[in-house]
Amino acid sequence: MSTVSPTHHVHASLKPFHNSIRSWFEQRYPSPTDVQVNAWPRIQTGEHLLITAPTGTGKTMTAFLWTLNRFATGNLALGATRVLYISPLKALNNDIAKNLLTPLSELREQFPDFPEVRVQTRSGDTERQQRRRMVRHPPEILITTPESLNLMLSSASGLSILGNIETVILDEIHAVVDSKRGVYLMTAIERLVAMSGEFQRIVLSATVNPLERVAAFVGGYQLDQQNRFTPRPVGIVRSDATKQFDIRIRYPEATANRPREEKIWPTLAEDFYNRIEANRSTLLFVNSRTQAEQITKMINEVAEDLIAYAHHGSLSRELRIEVENRLKRGELAAIVATSTLEMGIDIGELDEVILIQSPENIASAIQRIGRAGHRVGEVSHCTLYPTHPKDFVHAAVLSKAVEEQDIEPISTIDCPLDVLAQILISMAGTREWDIDALYAEVRRSTAFHDLTRGQFDLVLNMMAGRYHENRISELKARLSVDRAANTVRTQKGALISLYLSGGVIPDRGYFQIRMEGTGARIGDLDEEFVWEANVGNVFTFGTQHWEVKKITHNDVLVAPGKPGPSTPPFWKSEALDRSLHLSERIGEFLENADATIDDVSYSAQLQQKYPMDPNACNALIEYLQQQRTHCNAPLPHRHHVLVEYIEQSPGGATGQQIIFHTHWGNRINRPLAMAMTAVWHEKYDENIALHVDNDGVVLQLQTDIDAASLLADIDPSRLEQYLRHQLEASGFFGARFRENAGTALLLSKGRFNERKPLWMSRLQSKKLLDTVQRWDDFPLLLETWRTCLRDEFDLVGLQMLLSEVASGDIQISEVKTQTPSPFANALAYDQLNTYVHEGDNPVAISQSRLRIDLLKELVFSEGLRPTVRTNLAREFEQRRRRLVPGYAPSDQDDLVDWVAERCLLPKEEWLELTQDSTLDDQHPRLCWQQNLMMTVDQRDLSTDLTALVANLLQFHGPVTIEYFCDLYRLEVNPVRQEVDRLITDQRVIAGALFTGDDAIYVSDAGNFEALLRIGRLNRRTQDEPKDLDALPSFLFSWQTRNNKPTEILEVLRGYGAPVESWESDLLPARIPGYRAHHLDSLFNEEELLFVGCGEKQITLCWPDDLDLIALEPSSGSEILLDDRARYDFGVLQDATDMSAAELISALWRETWAGQITNDNMTSLRKALLNNFGAPEVTSGTQRLAVRRNMRSWRQRVPFSGNWYTLTYPPPPADAIDTEELAKDRVRLLLARYGVVFRELLARELPAFQWRGLFRSLRIMELAGEVITGHFFTEVPGPQFISPAAHRHFIRDWNQERIFWINATDPVATSGLGLRRGEVTRRSSNHLVYRGRELVMISERLGRRLTFHIDPEDTDMNEILTILRHLQYREVNPVKNLVIETINDITARESPYLNIIENHFDVVRDYRAVYLERDTL
Repeated sequence: MSTVSPTHHVHASLKPFHNSIRSWFEQRYPSPTDVQVNAWPRIQTGEHLLITAPTGTGKTMTAFLWTLNRFATGNLALGATRVLYISPLKALNNDIAKNLLTPLSELREQFPDFPEVRVQTRSGDTERQQRRRMVRHPPEILITTPESLNLMLSSASGLSILGNIETVILDEIHAVVDSKRGVYLMTAIERLVAMSGEFQRIVLSATVNPLERVAAFVGGYQLDQQNRFTPRPVGIVRSDATKQFDIRIRYPEATANRPREEKIWPTLAEDFYNRIEANRSTLLFVNSRTQAEQITKMINEVAEDLIAYAHHGSLSRELRIEVENRLKRGELAAIVATSTLEMGIDIGELDEVILIQSPENIASAIQRIGRAGHRVGEVSHCTLYPTHPKDFVHAAVLSKAVEEQDIEPISTIDCPLDVLAQILISMAGTREWDIDALYAEVRRSTAFHDLTRGQFDLVLNMMAGRYHENRISELKARLSVDRAANTVRTQKGALISLYLSGGVIPDRGYFQIRMEGTGARIGDLDEEFVWEANVGNVFTFGTQHWEVKKITHNDVLVAPGKPGPSTPPFWKSEALDRSLHLSERIGEFLENADATIDDVSYSAQLQQKYPMDPNACNALIEYLQQQRTHCNAPLPHRHHVLVEYIEQSPGGATGQQIIFHTHWGNRINRPLAMAMTAVWHEKYDENIALHVDNDGVVLQLQTDIDAASLLADIDPSRLEQYLRHQLEASGFFGARFRENAGTALLLSKGRFNERKPLWMSRLQSKKLLDTVQRWDDFPLLLETWRTCLRDEFDLVGLQMLLSEVASGDIQISEVKTQTPSPFANALAYDQLNTYVHEGDNPVAISQSRLRIDLLKELVFSEGLRPTVRTNLAREFEQRRRRLVPGYAPSDQDDLVDWVAERCLLPKEEWLELTQDSTLDDQHPRLCWQQNLMMTVDQRDLSTDLTALVANLLQFHGPVTIEYFCDLYRLEVNPVRQEVDRLITDQRVIAGALFTGDDAIYVSDAGNFEALLRIGRLNRRTQDEPKDLDALPSFLFSWQTRNNKPTEILEVLRGYGAPVESWESDLLPARIPGYRAHHLDSLFNEEELLFVGCGEKQITLCWPDDLDLIALEPSSGSEILLDDRARYDFGVLQDATDMSAAELISALWRETWAGQITNDNMTSLRKALLNNFGAPEVTSGTQRLAVRRNMRSWRQRVPFSGNWYTLTYPPPPADAIDTEELAKDRVRLLLARYGVVFRELLARELPAFQWRGLFRSLRIMELAGEVITGHFFTEVPGPQFISPAAHRHFIRDWNQERIFWINATDPVATSGLGLRRGEVTRRSSNHLVYRGRELVMISERLGRRLTFHIDPEDTDMNEILTILRHLQYREVNPVKNLVIETINDITARESPYLNIIENHFDVVRDYRAVYLERDTL
């Protein structure tokens, strides 16, 4: 680094300084740097300056030294905050404080008379007690962040500190100037002027371009007393020094020569380790937190020691500081960091920076590389490791751009209306403002100088909770606007929402990782990673293994885990958009490569021009040559777009994949993809799905198209029109709207230090978006459009490129390939990855709660809509009108705001509202008219009747139109017309809304939705959940409340089970002394029937149940000619002329398909004996002879009874009938189980599966027919219970009752997948319970017994009943029951055998034990 060497200039630059400052500086530094020489004279004049210089040139000292001099000379008095230093990083603030305290302590040590200048930091991490001390004794130099500064400006205590500012230093301005944080910062700086008067602005940055634009942005405007604006001039000091970079692009020999099937990372990790070992200290940069964790883990595994530590934003502040200090102390050899260490945080001297993959922008690369050789005159050493083929191209281009310091031009943000909304709350929260003065004050900042009065008023109205005279229930009023007095102030609680907001940084809903026991914060985890985690999982975080102990709504509690295989966490939304500036350099590189790659000297040219080692150079050339060979076409480049048609789609998807190789970057490719979609829709009237990447656009289609024409058909002049059709319906627009709504404080945040789940923010945002889309000038919609079109998209660049396509400057060529080309491989992988993870989005989580779209459908579907109880609606109405204790307005201003929100307040309600308070109507904004209280604004406005009716209904439950009109002195017929209009717009509903009342009521749709939700919540239980062990006991108790055969069949109807299970186990377990005649009588007397539901599986039901058990009714029979007739086997054999074997096979095939059935169970029992086969009965004379001997005929015929076709009811005629049928299925399941959940229904027939009935369960929950809650532990999802079953659940059912079941029984937990080690779900296995206790298991029909009780247990006789049942059951008895093992030892040696001998005739031999049946 060059310095100013002539002695005259050095002394000239230091001469104005106080002797103590000059002496100290000359002892510490050999001479000032050129930027200090150039800046200090201008700083001394009070000029506003933007100072830019390479890293390590002393910019911070440049800014502070004259300030310290002013304290030394007494020009700045002590006792108040005079200097405000602001940086975008809290960690950087701590370093700045330390770096200031060091010279101050040295100055005081050398010069005892040097004033006691105090330096303190204030951020979100500052303790409350320290903040209070700061208010009582403000530091002379305050170091803070944009967010903390804005919070200070929003509180009286903060304002008390900021009234005497003389100098403001804005460091690392490049980090915020092109984002909403920059706007947030500069509006706060302009607000300081009104308090402190004009102060000097010193702005610092190492990498920023263009300087003039940044200078104008930070300068703002001065406002004179005539409200005239004058731009505040900001001078520019640019260092002439150049930073020396030593960059190497490395591809290790071991990596280059590894077998292709091996991953790249093990060999790279070895090389990282070797580089770290060769240095004293090394900083490795990666592009995501996930990479930081993974690579740290690999390096430490290679080293077999802890030599590296991860450093990223999800680690706690304390942990990050400890990592930094360890590196400085030499206790750590390396840090693997994301952008958290990109800026000038002090981590000591670094020998080398390693970049693992290329950053997506040049400025970031310069910042990262500049961390090594940070001191004046030092060279910054960097090794860049490409990690995939495409990255070799990026690395070459980036290294050259860094050497040339050709950084991207930045764009500042203009008039972000979401930030404006937050600023208005902050400003109006500390005092009441004249609206005109507030507008003028906001326009001081450059970002809002061009804000129109119309835009300002729209935001003001939005934050007042009203829009176009409409009160929007989804908008909580934050501001109170008095139009008559032309003033604005905040409403109660508005500042709390500001304090909770965290500024303008989007909320990702992260979980906090905390140490179990102490609660110490370790870091943050992405919400979606936590969703995939379970208690007991081990993951690596910050080089340590952590075991998940508990997951709450806010935290993941962990304890140190055992070393071994583990998974690093991942964080979503970490992909970066590449600028057009860097993309064009990549395109130019590829264009040059395409022209010269065949030259034999190309490799030498590359190595001469770019700092690539031979392996990296060869890998790059091989990659480019493979691309050209694969496609037999020129490389895509700056003036060539290659369209590649791939026949084989990723992941085996059907159709063809089309890739547009553009290399234009996401800010171009994203709007390009939307324009393509719009053009396609215009052509073919259908939508297409596109995947976007920095290097191209991927299209998946089932049909052949001319894709090149799709690109050529885009009219550059219609870009915004194309986007208008596509953008608002995209998830991209929805995500930006959510972020903007959060910034504008329109999404509730919960409490301090409590996360709000991202899925909840998404739902709340979606509901708000659905509501406001009818207004095309709603500020948040405008802001989201602005955010997309100006901040996220580069439409100017896209128009330029499309124009070049149209003019032919950019050529388009097409190729067809069997498999993806090398350039396409990365794009195809990204696309497949997107599709794979699409199913893991939070939709699955949100569906475990009540979905908004379901509620909306219910509210507006009269046939499906549940009713509400009258008392619930009245309670809701009382709260809605603030007529319950604790809800009434607290003061006169609050009362006025409430009247303004209500529009009209009937006198009776006014009296009830104010009866127990000192509040009255003596306020200039209040007036009476026709016994209705209103504001003067409301009286003077000619309010649209539609808006008035809609607003008034928002404070009621269901009401009749006549009552409503009488209450508000309105005419019935006009109101009825407006209600009809509101019903059409789905803002109001009408119908029989109260339970047990057929009268017609009208209700605000949102309020009725809220009533349904409240009713649902009121019905939710707060019962203590029972262990999963208790589930079989509860289910069996519920099913056997009445053990009459008819009642048992009512419970089991529709359940599919193997034929033999019904009479061998299912019914005998529930009906004491079961015999076949029990079932036969039901067939004969009550029309019970069996229906096949799979091979050798049946369900029992009544004819009325046929529509319930079949999703798609089976077709008629091909054997039974008349659907109305019944046939015995002989008649069928005569009619079909089939052999007995053929007819038997055909009959059972149609039976299992549910097409036909037999009118008695004897046919099944007999067939079961022959495994559903039969001896051949021949046709013709032999058969007639056999028939003459009827006894012989009956013995040989395979079936008794008659066969007939099952007649299924027609499918439901409409959606309402479909829903009612689904509800009947739910009712049947609740009769069977009492409680239902996903896993329990997995073994039901398809018609009774969870997926098809979940929606109906939610509807029935709203209607009060089912209750949701957490009834049994270890069940992961929602659980529903019927009110009757809930009553059974909360009382003590016979929990000591002894019962047995088959492992395939609907009561058994076997096969549910809720626990490991459950008994296999086989019909040969049986379970015996005593209440919730599993006391005995019989497997393989008694061959293997397991007891969980002592042999002397007093209940052993009853427990052994299962063996007796197996021996003597009427169907399929085990006549020779063999016991081989008991509790995994030979039965002959088991202590349980003596007990068994007391109850059975036991025969032993050398291998096993046999239980003999009584011969009586």
